[in-house]
Amino acid sequence: MIVLVESNFVIEFAQRQSEIADAERIVTLAENHEIELAIPACALFEPYETFVRRKKQRSETIRRLRDEVAQLGRSEYCATVIPLSGTMLKSSLDARQRFSLQPQDSIIFSSVEHFLRERDAAESVFANKNSADFSGLEIKTHFEKLGCKLFASFSNARQYIESVARRTGPNLQ
Repeated sequence: MIVLVESNFVIEFAQRQSEIADAERIVTLAENHEIELAIPACALFEPYETFVRRKKQRSETIRRLRDEVAQLGRSEYCATVIPLSGTMLKSSLDARQRFSLQPQDSIIFSSVEHFLRERDAAESVFANKNSADFSGLEIKTHFEKLGCKLFASFSNARQYIESVARRTGPNLQ
């Protein structure tokens, strides 16, 4: 049997997308001489162009993020900006699968988790507005193990924070 593929087949491998296992199986069948795999040479141009374009987009995004961070540094601030690291990005992939998070939510999850671990179990609150983003007992339990209470409402978070502040007084170092 002859199996013809197009540029998205190559992109599937390069970006490890959702059908990678199927694409790998097709290649295995070709390696075992069970099928003949064919791809038009011109179909290799599109993946190359896609990679070049995405690299440029990532570089531009990084430049814009650096500009924003520089602007924040010039401003009076009242919050710590948690820097994004490669370690956080890598662990966000695990969090995405483990907790069924959307890509951006998994990065936020990972950033919060790393920050909490760096602070070594300081009493914490993770306040967010959309309960669908970080819902579920598994996520709540995960953060509780790190000494962090999860609130899906800024109002509920504020009430809790104020009640703790009234009992304990200011405790920032």
